[in-house]
Amino acid sequence: MLKTNQSLSDCYSGTKVKPYSIEWLWLQRCLVDSFIQLVNSRPNSTTLIPNRDIDFILSYSIDIVNISTLHQNTPCYSDNLGIVCDIDLGKFFSSTYSDITSISPRLLTSGNLKAVNSYTKFVSDQVNIHKIEDKVNILADKVAQKPNDFSHENAAELDHLDLHLTEIMLSGEQQCSGQRIQRQPWSPIQREIARTYSYWKQKGIMSAEELINWEHLNRLRAHTNITDEEHLSLDPTLIYNSCIAARNKCKSCKKKSASICHQFLTERAEFLATKMRTTEEKGLRAMLHAKNSKRIYKNIKELFGKQQVPLTQVDILSNPNDSSSPHTTLTAREDIELHILRRNRKHSLQSLSTPFLSDLSLQHTIDPSSPSNRFDALLDGSILEDSSLDSFSDVERKWIAALHIFRNFFVHLL
Repeated sequence: MLKTNQSLSDCYSGTKVKPYSIEWLWLQRCLVDSFIQLVNSRPNSTTLIPNRDIDFILSYSIDIVNISTLHQNTPCYSDNLGIVCDIDLGKFFSSTYSDITSISPRLLTSGNLKAVNSYTKFVSDQVNIHKIEDKVNILADKVAQKPNDFSHENAAELDHLDLHLTEIMLSGEQQCSGQRIQRQPWSPIQREIARTYSYWKQKGIMSAEELINWEHLNRLRAHTNITDEEHLSLDPTLIYNSCIAARNKCKSCKKKSASICHQFLTERAEFLATKMRTTEEKGLRAMLHAKNSKRIYKNIKELFGKQQVPLTQVDILSNPNDSSSPHTTLTAREDIELHILRRNRKHSLQSLSTPFLSDLSLQHTIDPSSPSNRFDALLDGSILEDSSLDSFSDVERKWIAALHIFRNFFVHLL
């Protein structure tokens, strides 16, 4: 990775490449820019400042499989965005290596307010019972008396306190989690088919918009059989055919979902029997009973319909123009209504900024009441060849081309 503090526009003097610039180095040494090779474009910015692309991953004779920028301040606070790339270790080292495994997900989520409050209370009570805070203060006073003499005994005491606090937090996580043994995971077959269809559908939409979010696609690709070659390909034909095949497979799986689910629960009965210290038959019966209870509850909920609950609070950005600004909670009814009205007004006005409504000479082409409207010509792109209309600007041509791509993709899915 090269931190050049130099954008590509700074590498040129007129039409000539400046000697010893990053562009000159790239061309002279036959280096490969991984963003251009894999994503076909440079990021808008590699810093917190928009339109400031100054960091590069240039490689020579190294196969980089994937590359992406990270969110701001990840993995540490910085004014530059982190860049991560995947390297094929098998080819790079020509040796065997262990597969990467994911850590077990946490049981608690911040969205479960009741569990979070129970967890906070449990940890606070345990810290007071075991006098963790008093022990930390005593150790801090010892270190403050001799700031340049942090002994091994002090380090061992600090590690012991850290271990004790970690055990309290993990114990609280286990006790306050809302997870229940009746909550069965998805069948691996159903999960793989559903995630595959979701992956190809999202990739088709991103391809039509010409804006690929590789980080999101990587998450969707988990627990699927999609190869690296298919993942990195942006071939529209491959994406469309894969999406159709995945959708047909998903429909077929839905028809057989009952038998697939029962087979999976039968296979899982042995694990549940061991955990509950009972027989496989009782374990299977308990899982089927829990599943039937869920189905009955769902049917009752559908009969009653969705219950309308009034809003009591709304979290909004303190600065609407800055997505990283802290959130502010509105609780007053008048403030909530005012914020919703402003948001709806902003979104309703977005349609007025389209090229065909802002240009008076083109308004009749999208007017349903006008006999000269050109809906079909807009959808198939032939309106660009109409000599009776004024010449289109670059923005209008891009808008029509994007509309044509969307239309073709979604028509094929129907």
